[in-house]
Amino acid sequence: MTAAVIQEDSSTLGRTVMLAGEVIVPGASEFVAGNIGSGVGSVLVAGAAAVLLGPTLPLVAALVGIGVRVNSYQRATTGRSLFTSIRGDVDRVIHRPKAEEHVGPTEPTEPVKSK
Repeated sequence: MTAAVIQEDSSTLGRTVMLAGEVIVPGASEFVAGNIGSGVGSVLVAGAAAVLLGPTLPLVAALVGIGVRVNSYQRATTGRSLFTSIRGDVDRVIHRPKAEEHVGPTEPTEPVKSK
């Protein structure tokens, strides 16, 4: 096996461990990546949502828990939070030039000569 294949396999294994950890403990990806503070924050937010929202709004509590887990995995793998990633994607779509606008250098057009 080449070094690139071994590194790709270990990266895939690491991401799999992070994802499996998120199923069990919110913030597990952050702990695995070495971001202890963010991991503790994820555990606290998910726990607070479960305690405060669980009895009256269980669906909202579950959605918050899923959101915290997705954000933790996103931060651990890319270094950007879920909100930052979504905001960046929206900004790229909004500021994308329209199809009729031409971006870049234009070729000069020559005037038509009459005979």
